Amino acid sequence: MTVATEGTDGFKRFMRSANKYGFKVKVLGMGKEWRGRDVKNSADGGHKVNLLRNELTKYKNDKNLLIMFTESHDVVLTDGPDAVRERFAKFDARVVFSADAFCWPDTTLKDKYPPVKPNEKRYLNSRGFIGYAPDLYQIVHYNALKDDGDDQSYYTSIFLDRLLGVQWNIKLDTKSNIFQNLHGSLGDVKLKYLGTHSFLYNSATATTPVVVNGNGPVEVRTEFNRVANYLADGWTTSSGCLSCQEDRFTLHGFKMYALPTILMGLFVEQPTPFIREFFRRIAALNYPKRKIGLFIHNKEELHIKDVARFLDKHSKEYRSVTHISPFSNIGNAVARNLGLEKCVEQNCQYYFSVDSVAQLTDPDTLNTLIGQNRTIISPMLSIPRTLASNFWGTLNEEGFYALSEDYMDLVEARKRGLWNVPFLMSAILIKGSLVDKLRAAHVSTARITPAMAFCQRARDLGYFMFVTNQQRHGHLINADNFETHHVHNDLYNLFENPHDWHLRYLHENYSVVLMENVQAVQDPHNEGLYVRFPTVDLDMRDVEFDRHWLFILAGAVRRSFVVFGSTPEIQFSRINIIVRYRPDEQAYLGPHDINAAFTVNIALNAAGVDFQGGGLRFTRYDCAINSTRKGWMLLHPGRLTHHHERLRVTNGTRYILISNVSL
Repeated sequence: MTVATEGTDGFKRFMRSANKYGFKVKVLGMGKEWRGRDVKNSADGGHKVNLLRNELTKYKNDKNLLIMFTESHDVVLTDGPDAVRERFAKFDARVVFSADAFCWPDTTLKDKYPPVKPNEKRYLNSRGFIGYAPDLYQIVHYNALKDDGDDQSYYTSIFLDRLLGVQWNIKLDTKSNIFQNLHGSLGDVKLKYLGTHSFLYNSATATTPVVVNGNGPVEVRTEFNRVANYLADGWTTSSGCLSCQEDRFTLHGFKMYALPTILMGLFVEQPTPFIREFFRRIAALNYPKRKIGLFIHNKEELHIKDVARFLDKHSKEYRSVTHISPFSNIGNAVARNLGLEKCVEQNCQYYFSVDSVAQLTDPDTLNTLIGQNRTIISPMLSIPRTLASNFWGTLNEEGFYALSEDYMDLVEARKRGLWNVPFLMSAILIKGSLVDKLRAAHVSTARITPAMAFCQRARDLGYFMFVTNQQRHGHLINADNFETHHVHNDLYNLFENPHDWHLRYLHENYSVVLMENVQAVQDPHNEGLYVRFPTVDLDMRDVEFDRHWLFILAGAVRRSFVVFGSTPEIQFSRINIIVRYRPDEQAYLGPHDINAAFTVNIALNAAGVDFQGGGLRFTRYDCAINSTRKGWMLLHPGRLTHHHERLRVTNGTRYILISNVSL
C-alpha cells in the first residue's frame, strides 16, 4: 500500500518499479485533497494513518495476509515480493519498521531505543513498514490521530511502549535488509549490477535492500534521484539505458493539424559570439514553423542587427512573433516569466526555451525531445573540450552545484541515457500543462540566477527535469571574455570557442572577413629584421590578431608538414602580414628571398574575379603560380632555395596573407 494524492513524476517512478517487479499496489488518496500540513517543512502524516485505517478494515481478519506500506514519490523498489517475504520471515516478527540514523522529531527519545551493533541504524522511520494485516489494523486503530498530526511520533510511541511492542512483536530493520533510508547512509551504499539488473548494496551491513527511500534534505533527495536513474534496471552496464525507451512516441506520420503547438522563447541575455550560427540553427530546426510561435528577448544592443536579420528573413514563416528589444529595459527574469505567460495565453502544448549560447546543431532536436515524452527535458550541451555543461549532477546542502559521481561520465558520453537531474539551463522543453504553475518561477537575486530559481520551483512542485545524451544535439558557446570592440568580434574568439571558430573560419570562405575593414598601414613592427622590399601591408598586431594567428599556425598549418614526413615545432613567426597589391599603389614585388624556414602564402580573394594578373614566380626554377584558390594556402621553403617575386596585378585589388615562419 502507498498514499498519493497526485500522480507526480515521483509516483510514476515508484509505480514503474512496482510493476516491474510484480507488486500489487493499492494506492490510497489518489485524486483527493491532501489534508495534512506541508510535509517538506513539518512533521506530518496523520492523513496517511487515517487513510490506512479505513483501508485496513477490509483485511483485519486475514491472518496470513502480509501488507507492506511505503511512501511513493521518493521511493524505488529494486526486487520483487518473494525477496521481501523471504527477508521478512527471517525477522521472526509480526511487524517490521524501517530504521533511521536520526531520532526525529523528538530527539529526547534517543536513549529509550534498544541498542544496536555498529553500522546498524537504531531509530524508527515511519515511511516504510511491513506486517500481517490484523496487527497493522490494530496499530493504526490504537489511538485517534488528526489528519495534520504526526505519524512518525504516533508509530514511535507504540514501538517504545514495551507492552505494545511485545504485543505486536514489532522490530526495526536495523541492517536495511528490506528498507534503506538514504538520509544518514549515503556513504554506506553504492550501485551494483548483475547482468541486466541494477541494485543498491549497503557495504556497512552487507545487505541489498528492496525499498530505497530518498527522503531528507536537498542533498539527499537529489542524490536519490541520481541513483534512481539506475535502479529498477533503469540503466545497467551491460544494457545501457533501458528506461529510455519507455513512454516514448514519434511525431512521424502526424498530420499538420495534429502536431503540437510550441512557443519557442529565444533569450539573448549577454553578448554572445557566433550568434549568427545560433539563429541559423534555430531556423533550421526540423519542425513546421507555422506550428511555432516565437518569443524573443534581446537585452543586448550589440545584437539588434542579428535579431533583425533573423526576423526579416523568417518572421512571416512562424505562427506568431513577440519581440522585446533592449530599449524596453526588461530584465532577464521578468522576460522569461513573460515567455511562460505568453505560452499560457496561447494555450501552447510545449514551451521551448533556448538561450543564445546554445548551438543546436541537430535539426531534429525538437522532435526528439517531444518524442521522449517527459515533463521537462533538455538536450545535453557542453562547451567543447571542457566539462562545463547545461546541467548539474547533484546539489550540496545549500542547494547549489555539487559534482556528482557520474557527472564526467555523462558529459563525456561514456554513459548515455536519460537522466533525472536537479538543474537545467540553456535549452529546456516543458510540457504546456505545467507552464501555468511555473510562469512566475524565474527570480533573480544576489544569491540565485533565474535558472536556479526556476529549477528550484520545479523541484518543489515535484516535477522531474531530465537531460538526454543519447545522441549529440549541439553544444554551448563560452560567452565569457567576449571582446566586442572589433569590426569582426567573432574572429577574435578563437581561444574561447575554438570549435565554433574553426567551423566558421577554417573553410574555403573564411577569407571574407579579412581585412578591408581595417585601414592598411605600413608595417612598423619589424625592427631588427631584414625587410628588403617594403609592401603596403597590415601587421596582425595592428588588429590585435597576432596571438590568434600564431595559434592557427601551430595547429592547422603545422599539420601540413606531415606530407614531408615530419611535424616540426613552430618556434616563432615575426612577420605575419596582410599585403595589398593594386595597379595604382603597389602592383608587384621584385625578386627577393626570405630569411625564414618556410613561408605561408594564403590568397584572400579570387584571381580573375577580384583582380587580374598577380601570382608568385620562383626565379631559380622559372615556375609561376598565378591563381591560388581563395582561402587556400601555398606553403614553400624560404631562404635562397626559393628566391621569388610577386607578379604584377593589372586590374582590381589582390590581398594575400603572408607568414614567414622559423622552426
